[in-house]
Amino acid sequence: MAETIAIVGLVSSIFQIVDFGSRVVSRLNEFQSSANEVPKTFRDIKIQLPLVIDTLKQTQRQADAGHVNGETAEALRPVVDECLSQIRLLEDILAKAVPAEEDPDWKRRLKAFSSFAHDGAIQQITVRLERYVQTLTYYQASQQSKPILKMPQRKTCFMVKFDQDPNFIGREDIIKEISERFKKGQHRVAITGIGGVGKSQIAIEYCYRYRASHPEAQVFWVHASNFARFEEGYKNIAKELALPGFDDPDVDTLQLVLRWLSNDVNSPWLLVLDNADNMEVLFGSSPHIPSQQNWRGPATALAGYLPRGSDGLIVITTRDRRVGERLANRQKSIPVWPFTTADAEHLLQCKVPMNDGREKVESTELLEALGHLPLAITQAAAFISENDITIAEYLEILQAGNLDTEDLLGGDLFDPGRDLEIRNSVFQTWKLSFDQIRKQKPRAAEILSLMAVLDRQAISDLLLRNDNERKIKFITAIGTLKAFSLITEEKEGAIFGMHRLVQFSTQMWLKLQHELVKWQKKALEVVSKHCPLNGNHGNWVAWRAINPHVHAVLGYAFQTESCLLQRAVILNSEGLYNKEQEQHKATYNKLTEALAIREKVLGPDHMSTLDTVFNLGGLYFDQDKLTESETVYKRALAGREKTLGSGHTSTLETVNGLGELYWHQDKLTEAEAMYKWALAGRERALGPDHASTLATVNNLGNLYKRQGKLAEAEAMYKRALVGKEKTLGPDHRLTLATVNNLGCLYMDRDKLAEAEAMYKQALEGKEKTLGPDHTSTLATVNNLGSLYERQDKPIEAEAMYKRALAGEEKALGPDHRSTLATVNNLGCLYMDQDKLAEAEAMYKQALAGREKTLGLDHTSALATVHNLGNLYKRQGKLSEAEAMYKLLEMANSGASPELAIRYMCLRRSASFQYKQALGGEERTLGPDHRSTLATVNNLGCLYMDQDKLAETEAMYKQALAGKEKTLGPDHASVLATVNNLGNLFKHQGKLAEAEAMYKQALGGEERTLGPDHRSTLATVNNLGCLYMDQDKLAEAEAMYKQALVGREKTLGPDHTLTLATVNNLGNLFKRQGKLVEVEAMYKRALVGKEKTLGPDHRSTLVTVDNLGCLYMDQDKLAEAEAMYKQALVGREKALGPDHTSALATAP
Repeated sequence: MAETIAIVGLVSSIFQIVDFGSRVVSRLNEFQSSANEVPKTFRDIKIQLPLVIDTLKQTQRQADAGHVNGETAEALRPVVDECLSQIRLLEDILAKAVPAEEDPDWKRRLKAFSSFAHDGAIQQITVRLERYVQTLTYYQASQQSKPILKMPQRKTCFMVKFDQDPNFIGREDIIKEISERFKKGQHRVAITGIGGVGKSQIAIEYCYRYRASHPEAQVFWVHASNFARFEEGYKNIAKELALPGFDDPDVDTLQLVLRWLSNDVNSPWLLVLDNADNMEVLFGSSPHIPSQQNWRGPATALAGYLPRGSDGLIVITTRDRRVGERLANRQKSIPVWPFTTADAEHLLQCKVPMNDGREKVESTELLEALGHLPLAITQAAAFISENDITIAEYLEILQAGNLDTEDLLGGDLFDPGRDLEIRNSVFQTWKLSFDQIRKQKPRAAEILSLMAVLDRQAISDLLLRNDNERKIKFITAIGTLKAFSLITEEKEGAIFGMHRLVQFSTQMWLKLQHELVKWQKKALEVVSKHCPLNGNHGNWVAWRAINPHVHAVLGYAFQTESCLLQRAVILNSEGLYNKEQEQHKATYNKLTEALAIREKVLGPDHMSTLDTVFNLGGLYFDQDKLTESETVYKRALAGREKTLGSGHTSTLETVNGLGELYWHQDKLTEAEAMYKWALAGRERALGPDHASTLATVNNLGNLYKRQGKLAEAEAMYKRALVGKEKTLGPDHRLTLATVNNLGCLYMDRDKLAEAEAMYKQALEGKEKTLGPDHTSTLATVNNLGSLYERQDKPIEAEAMYKRALAGEEKALGPDHRSTLATVNNLGCLYMDQDKLAEAEAMYKQALAGREKTLGLDHTSALATVHNLGNLYKRQGKLSEAEAMYKLLEMANSGASPELAIRYMCLRRSASFQYKQALGGEERTLGPDHRSTLATVNNLGCLYMDQDKLAETEAMYKQALAGKEKTLGPDHASVLATVNNLGNLFKHQGKLAEAEAMYKQALGGEERTLGPDHRSTLATVNNLGCLYMDQDKLAEAEAMYKQALVGREKTLGPDHTLTLATVNNLGNLFKRQGKLVEVEAMYKRALVGKEKTLGPDHRSTLVTVDNLGCLYMDQDKLAEAEAMYKQALVGREKALGPDHTSALATAP
């Protein structure tokens, strides 16, 4: 035994010299290549040292071959040790004389110069090494008769204790990548991934394939999870190779195997270093071997016992990517991810055969629940087989989320492809990684614990990073989790996710440690802290990101007041987001719960409580529950006045909200009082140019516009615009909103050029500031569509509406109120173009969406009901409408079930649409609201079309009385109803009353709107028609010409209203017998209408018919026939063969 120790000691010393000396030679080579002038002694030692190393290597080979006995080894040991001493001395000198790479130029020059001072010492080392080499050479010469390099017969070992899996699935890309890297000269390759992902199985398969292609190679397997397993693996190698001293307990087995692996003579070989997960074990400064009391080896980390510079190959499997890449000489590791869907299905099918399609569906659901993790699939298959249950039964247990689920994932079933000393359960596999992380990086364990109680995907670093935490600490903690493959990071960075089984295992551990509630509270805290405070569009991206985590923490139950208040913060904030999304039920549920919490914990008059009260009022306002909204707003106002005072900004916010409510209710006097209170308070508290102050100025502009005080409205808008441009800048969204409002005002005043300029300015600014698809941008696009429609530019209008619709469907969804408003607008455009089928489709889409989202009683839904009524009236289905209305009356009076069924068909009739609208609006808004009165007016129009003149008169007079009461006698809407009464009296033959109405309307419109406004000119045109009916042809001609001049000036020569007046002039000239002038007027009207409306539009066909009548009166029968036939074909095509207009044209 003493002889063996002597030989092992000699070889160990030689090995150290070879390793140490090689590094010194490298330093000398670097010195010579970087220095301009190197002392001669340095050049001499650079030549001498490789000779020393080679001589020692020959002596090592003799010892390895068994040609050195113990006595010789004892004799040679002092010489070898002295060589090591001299080389170390040389290293010390080099450290002082040879410049380092990081040294600045001046320091490098200084060191190079100082190297000349070491000539004497270097020369002495050279002389001594020459003498030692001579001694060793004499010894080797005396052994010439013995074959120095002759090695014993090589034994081939295959030390993989696992069988090859005949059903090995997938991973061909990883097997190929390992081989490719070895071919390219990389001697160490690391494969990394989460525990249970199949790293060891890949290594086993690679070993078998390597042996098949390299039958002469040695294949070793070493488990590296701790020192004892590592040492055990090396001892097995030494024993299998029968290395000298392998059975001697005093021999350093690790050094023994390292020397053998480092000797190129022993190549080729493949070593698998399995489960090399522990950074401290592999790279720590001292071995962790509490059971090894007789350890005599050097205090070297285990990584130091892996050979370098040899021709052997090493495959490393590890959960910690950092360990793998460090062991693999900083080469990138090969990641192993969970199976693809196809490979996961294949694995399960191999282990649990499926009999029918139903089981295949269930297997897909099971694999999704297991996250395609091979270990989890294998364990599930084993449990299913051993317990003879179905996939569906296993899935039910797994998804229960109770103790049974924990038993499933914690179960430890035998797996022949895994190490017997490693636990096979999913939970225990995860725990191995987690235990190492807790020891190495406690902060990483904290982050994983927090992530486990949030939604497992799309977790922002903002939720995970502590306040004032140093960035480097957070980055390294996250890096640890990523290195162990416990979390993944999205490509955009700073967004993380985790495997569903990692999440469940972490939750399971927290529960066992009684820490689950602690981390759920932490999750509630961070989510409440990072929730956006409101649901404004600018926060939608942030809301979409945090919403899954909001839902996660709201699922936890807490009773402490602090947790309840944090919950209330989240509920209140998400309620506002839901409100902006028009998810009214969700908004109501969240706000009422938040209110209940705050009232209980903080009291009814606390500021936070009143904030939620105010938000609830806003919800009722959006739902058109105006009575409830008013009640809640008043409570908020009273509470804020009491707590904060009447001039506090929160109080003024409520006052402004009440003003908007009253404006919506058409309580314009009350609205004006609120707005003026809010304005005065905000001017005092915030200043005249503050954004909130200017918002109230803008609201006053809206109020004055509604009141018909257009000059005052313009003044308010302009003040708001100047202030916003000064305070916020010309491209701020609030500034652009006021620009847009000015455009709307100019449009109402028929200043279409000015309106277009404002809309285009707003659109350009919004596209620049907010982007082309922002909802505010799209609102202005929609406004431009309305403007172009007013200007009789249907192509441009349709383009704008379609652009707005596409953007709103994308940004807001198909059922959002703004989207549906655009759908409704498209319906109106199509109706104006006589595209009645397209109009009906748009109106029905708008009505279905509004009924679904807002309810049938909402004013927006009722507006679409009005439009459908107009459409059915336009289609000439008057008798059907009347019949349906009678059926409705019968059903409401309790008639037979058959009639009640037919009642459902009434939704198609115009009269029912108006009755339904009127009933809904009276319930929702009250009898004097402008929308209610608009419906009364529309119902009057319908009755007039049906020649129900008494009912018409009642409706018009009801509308007029309500409007005069609410809006005043000179409001544009009032004057429109006055004009309608004029039309009715004219139709009844009450021409004097008609003239009085028309003149009253005309006087008011000229005062309110101006002489060139379209409404004013419409009344002028109506007076012309009246005078024509009275045979006052001169007066009629004067009216028509006044209307024509005004319309040509305001609307253009080809506008449909202009052309209608041209047609009327033609009728007048015909009555006067001026047939040449008649034909000129009709032809001008026809050319314009064909150009503007198209040849098949109903208005175009009216003029065609008029030309036919003219030609008939002139006895131009062929021309008359051509006109009549053209009109008939067009009307049959556009309106159908049974429409009254088509029948009137038919012979």
